[in-house]
Amino acid sequence: MLNIQEEGKWQNGQATDTSGADHFSDHLSALESHLSSLETRSGALESRNQALGQELAALQALNSSLQETLRNLTAESQRREDDLRTLVNGLHGQNLALAYELNVLRGQVANQSQEDPTPVVSFHVRMSPQDKTAPANGTALVMTDVYNNEGQAYDPATGNFTAPYPGTYCVLASTEPKMDQYAGVYLMVDEQSVDFAETTSHGSYQAMSVHMVMTLKAGQKVWLRSNHDSHFWYSPTTFSGFLVRGQ
Repeated sequence: MLNIQEEGKWQNGQATDTSGADHFSDHLSALESHLSSLETRSGALESRNQALGQELAALQALNSSLQETLRNLTAESQRREDDLRTLVNGLHGQNLALAYELNVLRGQVANQSQEDPTPVVSFHVRMSPQDKTAPANGTALVMTDVYNNEGQAYDPATGNFTAPYPGTYCVLASTEPKMDQYAGVYLMVDEQSVDFAETTSHGSYQAMSVHMVMTLKAGQKVWLRSNHDSHFWYSPTTFSGFLVRGQ
Protein backbone atom coordinates (compact mmCIF):
# COMPACT_ATOMS: atom_id res chain seq x y z
CA MET A 1 0.00 0.00 0.00
CA LEU A 2 1.05 3.57 -0.65
CA ASN A 3 1.26 5.84 2.30
CA ILE A 4 -0.83 8.95 2.42
CA GLN A 5 2.11 11.28 1.40
CA GLU A 6 3.02 9.16 -1.59
CA GLU A 7 -0.57 8.79 -2.52
CA GLY A 8 -1.00 12.55 -2.52
CA LYS A 9 1.63 12.94 -5.26
CA TRP A 10 -0.53 11.04 -7.71
CA GLN A 11 -3.91 11.83 -8.99
CA ASN A 12 -5.62 9.93 -11.72
CA GLY A 13 -2.32 8.17 -12.37
CA GLN A 14 -0.28 11.41 -12.96
CA ALA A 15 2.30 13.12 -10.81
CA THR A 16 1.06 16.22 -9.02
CA ASP A 17 4.44 17.48 -7.43
CA THR A 18 5.12 21.14 -8.69
CA SER A 19 8.06 22.05 -6.43
CA GLY A 20 10.67 21.70 -9.29
CA ALA A 21 8.77 24.00 -11.62
CA ASP A 22 8.37 26.57 -8.90
CA HIS A 23 12.14 26.50 -8.22
CA PHE A 24 12.99 26.97 -11.91
CA SER A 25 10.52 29.88 -12.15
CA ASP A 26 12.11 31.59 -9.15
CA HIS A 27 15.60 31.10 -10.61
CA LEU A 28 14.49 32.52 -13.97
CA SER A 29 12.97 35.57 -12.26
CA ALA A 30 16.22 36.16 -10.38
CA LEU A 31 18.23 35.96 -13.60
CA GLU A 32 15.90 38.38 -15.35
CA SER A 33 16.19 40.80 -12.44
CA HIS A 34 20.00 40.54 -12.51
CA LEU A 35 20.03 41.06 -16.28
CA SER A 36 17.84 44.14 -15.89
CA SER A 37 20.26 45.47 -13.25
CA LEU A 38 23.22 44.85 -15.56
CA GLU A 39 21.48 46.66 -18.43
CA THR A 40 20.79 49.61 -16.12
CA ARG A 41 24.45 49.73 -15.05
CA SER A 42 25.58 49.37 -18.68
CA GLY A 43 23.45 52.35 -19.66
CA ALA A 44 24.87 54.39 -16.83
CA LEU A 45 28.43 53.45 -17.81
CA GLU A 46 27.74 54.35 -21.44
CA SER A 47 26.38 57.74 -20.37
CA ARG A 48 29.47 58.27 -18.21
CA ASN A 49 31.73 57.25 -21.11
CA GLN A 50 30.04 59.78 -23.39
CA ALA A 51 30.47 62.50 -20.76
CA LEU A 52 34.17 61.62 -20.37
CA GLY A 53 34.55 61.69 -24.15
CA GLN A 54 33.09 65.18 -24.26
CA GLU A 55 35.41 66.30 -21.43
CA LEU A 56 38.41 64.82 -23.29
CA ALA A 57 37.45 66.65 -26.50
CA ALA A 58 37.13 69.90 -24.53
CA LEU A 59 40.56 69.36 -22.92
CA GLN A 60 42.14 68.61 -26.32
CA ALA A 61 40.63 71.79 -27.76
CA LEU A 62 41.93 73.76 -24.77
CA ASN A 63 45.40 72.21 -25.19
CA SER A 64 45.47 73.16 -28.88
CA SER A 65 44.44 76.70 -28.01
CA LEU A 66 47.14 76.96 -25.32
CA GLN A 67 49.80 75.64 -27.73
CA GLU A 68 48.79 78.19 -30.34
CA THR A 69 48.92 80.95 -27.72
CA LEU A 70 52.38 79.76 -26.64
CA ARG A 71 53.63 79.78 -30.25
CA ASN A 72 52.30 83.31 -30.73
CA LEU A 73 53.90 84.52 -27.50
CA THR A 74 57.22 82.89 -28.44
CA ALA A 75 57.17 84.54 -31.87
CA GLU A 76 56.30 87.92 -30.34
CA SER A 77 59.07 87.55 -27.77
CA GLN A 78 61.60 86.73 -30.51
CA ARG A 79 60.45 89.71 -32.58
CA ARG A 80 60.82 92.06 -29.63
CA GLU A 81 64.22 90.60 -28.82
CA ASP A 82 65.35 91.16 -32.42
CA ASP A 83 64.00 94.73 -32.35
CA LEU A 84 65.82 95.41 -29.08
CA ARG A 85 69.07 93.95 -30.42
CA THR A 86 68.77 96.12 -33.54
CA LEU A 87 68.15 99.19 -31.39
CA VAL A 88 71.12 98.42 -29.13
CA ASN A 89 73.43 97.86 -32.13
CA GLY A 90 72.23 101.12 -33.66
CA LEU A 91 72.86 103.04 -30.46
CA HIS A 92 76.29 101.43 -30.15
CA GLY A 93 77.18 102.53 -33.68
CA GLN A 94 75.96 106.07 -32.98
CA ASN A 95 78.00 106.06 -29.79
CA LEU A 96 81.15 105.10 -31.66
CA ALA A 97 80.52 107.75 -34.32
CA LEU A 98 79.95 110.47 -31.74
CA ALA A 99 83.03 109.42 -29.77
CA TYR A 100 85.06 109.49 -32.96
CA GLU A 101 83.86 112.96 -33.90
CA LEU A 102 84.57 114.21 -30.38
CA ASN A 103 88.08 112.76 -30.46
CA VAL A 104 88.71 114.30 -33.87
CA LEU A 105 87.73 117.71 -32.52
CA ARG A 106 89.93 117.23 -29.47
CA GLY A 107 92.82 116.16 -31.67
CA GLN A 108 92.40 119.15 -33.96
CA VAL A 109 92.32 121.54 -31.00
CA ALA A 110 95.39 119.86 -29.49
CA ASN A 111 97.30 119.95 -32.79
CA GLN A 112 96.44 123.58 -33.43
CA SER A 113 97.87 124.53 -30.04
CA GLN A 114 101.24 122.89 -30.74
CA GLU A 115 104.16 124.98 -31.97
CA ASP A 116 105.62 122.07 -33.94
CA PRO A 117 104.65 122.57 -37.61
CA THR A 118 104.36 118.79 -37.98
CA PRO A 119 101.37 117.70 -35.89
CA VAL A 120 101.44 114.37 -34.07
CA VAL A 121 99.32 111.80 -35.88
CA SER A 122 99.67 108.10 -35.08
CA PHE A 123 97.55 105.09 -34.36
CA HIS A 124 97.88 101.44 -33.37
CA VAL A 125 94.88 99.10 -33.17
CA ARG A 126 94.24 95.37 -32.90
CA MET A 127 91.34 93.12 -33.81
CA SER A 128 89.28 92.06 -30.80
CA PRO A 129 87.43 88.73 -30.33
CA GLN A 130 84.16 90.62 -30.86
CA ASP A 131 85.20 91.95 -34.28
CA LYS A 132 84.36 90.16 -37.52
CA THR A 133 87.24 87.74 -38.05
CA ALA A 134 85.75 86.53 -41.36
CA PRO A 135 84.48 89.72 -43.03
CA ALA A 136 82.73 89.53 -46.38
CA ASN A 137 84.83 89.75 -49.52
CA GLY A 138 85.77 93.34 -50.33
CA THR A 139 84.78 94.77 -46.96
CA ALA A 140 86.98 96.53 -44.44
CA LEU A 141 88.75 94.87 -41.53
CA VAL A 142 87.37 96.73 -38.54
CA MET A 143 89.50 96.65 -35.38
CA THR A 144 88.12 98.08 -32.15
CA ASP A 145 90.94 97.45 -29.67
CA VAL A 146 92.55 100.92 -29.84
CA TYR A 147 95.93 101.22 -28.11
CA ASN A 148 96.95 104.58 -29.56
CA ASN A 149 95.08 107.15 -31.63
CA GLU A 150 96.98 110.44 -31.47
CA GLY A 151 95.18 112.95 -33.64
CA GLN A 152 92.06 110.73 -33.57
CA ALA A 153 92.41 109.94 -37.27
CA TYR A 154 91.49 106.26 -36.94
CA ASP A 155 87.77 105.45 -36.84
CA PRO A 156 87.03 102.20 -34.94
CA ALA A 157 83.50 102.17 -36.33
CA THR A 158 84.65 101.85 -39.97
CA GLY A 159 88.29 100.70 -39.78
CA ASN A 160 89.39 103.76 -41.79
CA PHE A 161 92.45 105.92 -41.09
CA THR A 162 91.76 109.36 -42.56
CA ALA A 163 94.77 111.60 -43.15
CA PRO A 164 93.98 114.82 -41.27
CA TYR A 165 96.84 116.72 -42.93
CA PRO A 166 98.71 116.49 -46.21
CA GLY A 167 102.08 114.84 -45.79
CA THR A 168 104.09 111.64 -45.86
CA TYR A 169 102.60 108.75 -43.93
CA CYS A 170 103.89 105.32 -42.96
CA VAL A 171 101.18 102.67 -42.57
CA LEU A 172 101.55 98.95 -41.96
CA ALA A 173 99.46 95.95 -40.95
CA SER A 174 100.17 92.35 -40.00
CA THR A 175 97.93 89.31 -39.58
CA GLU A 176 97.71 85.53 -39.62
CA PRO A 177 94.95 83.23 -40.79
CA LYS A 178 93.19 80.86 -38.44
CA MET A 179 94.57 77.33 -38.34
CA ASP A 180 93.96 75.48 -41.63
CA GLN A 181 92.33 78.60 -43.12
CA TYR A 182 93.13 81.13 -45.85
CA ALA A 183 93.53 84.88 -45.39
CA GLY A 184 94.23 87.63 -47.87
CA VAL A 185 94.33 91.39 -47.32
CA TYR A 186 94.74 94.52 -49.47
CA LEU A 187 96.19 97.77 -48.14
CA MET A 188 93.97 100.42 -49.71
CA VAL A 189 94.25 104.18 -50.23
CA ASP A 190 90.69 105.24 -50.96
CA GLU A 191 89.74 102.66 -53.65
CA GLN A 192 93.30 101.94 -54.87
CA SER A 193 95.27 98.91 -53.70
CA VAL A 194 98.88 99.77 -52.78
CA ASP A 195 99.92 96.40 -51.28
CA PHE A 196 98.58 92.85 -50.97
CA ALA A 197 99.45 89.72 -49.03
CA GLU A 198 97.86 86.29 -48.65
CA THR A 199 98.70 82.99 -47.04
CA THR A 200 97.18 79.70 -45.91
CA SER A 201 97.89 78.10 -42.55
CA HIS A 202 98.47 74.32 -42.66
CA GLY A 203 99.66 72.80 -39.39
CA SER A 204 101.38 76.02 -38.27
CA TYR A 205 100.54 79.70 -38.23
CA GLN A 206 101.79 81.78 -41.17
CA ALA A 207 102.25 85.52 -40.59
CA MET A 208 102.03 88.13 -43.32
CA SER A 209 102.16 91.92 -43.53
CA VAL A 210 101.45 94.86 -45.82
CA HIS A 211 102.94 98.36 -45.59
CA MET A 212 103.39 101.65 -47.39
CA VAL A 213 105.20 105.00 -47.15
CA MET A 214 103.23 107.48 -49.25
CA THR A 215 102.31 111.12 -49.57
CA LEU A 216 98.63 111.59 -48.85
CA LYS A 217 96.28 114.49 -49.24
CA ALA A 218 94.13 115.57 -46.33
CA GLY A 219 90.97 113.48 -46.29
CA GLN A 220 92.37 110.43 -48.07
CA LYS A 221 91.46 107.16 -46.36
CA VAL A 222 93.74 104.20 -45.69
CA TRP A 223 92.07 100.90 -44.86
CA LEU A 224 92.42 97.12 -45.08
CA ARG A 225 90.18 95.20 -47.50
CA SER A 226 89.48 91.51 -47.00
CA ASN A 227 90.03 89.13 -49.88
CA HIS A 228 87.52 86.36 -50.59
CA ASP A 229 86.78 83.75 -47.91
CA SER A 230 89.38 85.05 -45.45
CA HIS A 231 89.47 83.93 -41.82
CA PHE A 232 91.76 86.08 -39.66
CA TRP A 233 93.14 85.12 -36.28
CA TYR A 234 92.18 88.17 -34.23
CA SER A 235 95.09 88.21 -31.73
CA PRO A 236 98.01 88.94 -34.14
CA THR A 237 95.95 91.13 -36.49
CA THR A 238 97.09 94.76 -36.08
CA PHE A 239 96.96 98.02 -38.03
CA SER A 240 99.33 100.96 -37.39
CA GLY A 241 100.48 104.20 -38.93
CA PHE A 242 101.85 107.69 -38.35
CA LEU A 243 102.57 110.99 -40.03
CA VAL A 244 106.27 111.16 -40.91
CA ARG A 245 106.32 114.76 -42.16
CA GLY A 246 103.64 117.28 -42.93
CA GLN A 247 103.62 119.50 -46.00
